[in-house]
Amino acid sequence: MGHHIRVSQGQRASQNKKYIIFFLIFGAIEGLTFIFNIGPLTMPDPGMHLPATYATATGQQFNFAQQTGSEGEKGASILSITGDSIYLTPTTANNVTIENILTSPQQMTKYQKDQQKEFSSHVYTRITSTDNRANQYSFLPYIPQAIGMRLGLSTDSNAWRTLQLSRLSNLVFYLAVICMAICVAPRGKPLIVLISLFPVSMFCASSIMADGMVICTCALFVCSCFALLHRATPLNIYSLLGLGILGFLVGSVKVSYFPLILLILLASPHAIRPKPRNITTIITLLCSLVASLLWTRFLAKTPGTYMQVDKYEAIHNPIKFLTILASNTVIDPVRLIAGFPLLLVWCIAALTVIAYLIRIGPTDVKTTPLMITITRRVQISVPQLVLLVLMLCLAATFAPIMMTTSDLTEMTYFTLISGFQTRYLSPLAPLLLGFLYLRRQTPHPIQTLEKASASSSVYPSPKNHHTDVHQ
Repeated sequence: MGHHIRVSQGQRASQNKKYIIFFLIFGAIEGLTFIFNIGPLTMPDPGMHLPATYATATGQQFNFAQQTGSEGEKGASILSITGDSIYLTPTTANNVTIENILTSPQQMTKYQKDQQKEFSSHVYTRITSTDNRANQYSFLPYIPQAIGMRLGLSTDSNAWRTLQLSRLSNLVFYLAVICMAICVAPRGKPLIVLISLFPVSMFCASSIMADGMVICTCALFVCSCFALLHRATPLNIYSLLGLGILGFLVGSVKVSYFPLILLILLASPHAIRPKPRNITTIITLLCSLVASLLWTRFLAKTPGTYMQVDKYEAIHNPIKFLTILASNTVIDPVRLIAGFPLLLVWCIAALTVIAYLIRIGPTDVKTTPLMITITRRVQISVPQLVLLVLMLCLAATFAPIMMTTSDLTEMTYFTLISGFQTRYLSPLAPLLLGFLYLRRQTPHPIQTLEKASASSSVYPSPKNHHTDVHQ
């Protein structure tokens, strides 16, 4: 049996190497293509991402100046940033959605040339800017690109090279974290490779947008939670702490994705006993939610044109609010997929890979429970938990969009909300791994791992619960 374990581990390492090499080659090609052919300020919300990256690179991410209550914005702190005017007030920024960039790349050439001319010939001018959205989100997702920008600033590179270095460092971070996710994933490695190479995700990774870090961090966290579903040995305190920190990072950076923390419940009782597992999940949820809300309430500068009106309407007409939210959660992603051919093709490819992996999937039930025991009376299957998390994340994404861009008093019960973009789905794509657990592994009912472990006073030996080689 020991020889079987060594062979399995060797085969798994060989598979990891194969998928990683494939991903790195095509990921590097795709990312560098974006870097060299699309201007650094051709992206969604350049007025937010560029000053946020510059503030993080120069250590000014906490340089709050004053309060504001101007029309169209929620009263909160303003970030005062002092530095080169080219990074704080560029004139050639092109605020455009990624969908438009991918469907009409030839139209972006003019903006690239204008940006290269402006950033290459710029003469340093020191200014102080308070008219920015650099503190709309936490500074954490800007750290990877800030490293490249800091390198460019330290070597006195011109602004064009500095921005390209910033994009390159963000791309390297994305590739490295996704490689970790591929290694960690117990099943569906080809699926992780496919969704990570999705052009929308790769564009985010090769830009100075915060989305790149959010996407790869969510992928690593989701894969780690699925790995715990198969784990047959106890998780040590340091690994548990690391999982909690990773979950906190996922949930606190953008509140839309904090429901992903519920995936910690996937952990088998051999990895984490049910009670500590539930406590870890609750603590991580609360910490990330509180951190995100505190930042939004006291430190962030976010647009809020209809915020007060919509809050009042949601409180006094909750059924209408929830109906609009639920209908958009179900309908709008489908409409987005149908209206964006590239996304539709990628979805078909992902479903094809899923169908293939289910067909050739393992039949060893010792490491994969059919049901997850939350409490003694509450059980849920893996696909059900994943679907619940997906719906909660979509609802948490639509709610702030609706509260800031739409007047709830003028909406009907089934009004579709504008402003939803494909990049909001990219961090949720790893949840497709849940489809791999739709297949019933045995023709007859079996006990869950929780019930099996309850009949034993000790953890089972790893040699009796080896993990098969998974795709």
